[in-house]
Amino acid sequence: MAATKTENKHAVLEYRNAVFLARGVVAGVVLTLCLVFLLLHFLKEERKSVLNTLTFFFAFLVLQFVSGLIYALQFVFAATVFHEAGLIGPASR
Repeated sequence: MAATKTENKHAVLEYRNAVFLARGVVAGVVLTLCLVFLLLHFLKEERKSVLNTLTFFFAFLVLQFVSGLIYALQFVFAATVFHEAGLIGPASR
């Protein structure tokens, strides 16, 4: 059965949203790495703390990625658990 125009438009919008989010993630990672290199250069006595923070940032970023993969597999509750585990900072509810 052929897809309708509405279904095709919906699929195109989902793809555009995914590309937009991917660009935002890449930009965030690049900005984070630039900031880390500046901090490592100017705060030599705080290198351990900066590296620990960077490690946690990437660990939580991986949890967010895993959450997206699990959500794509239609395991919504498990994806929600991973998403909440990967949030940095206090929940604002």
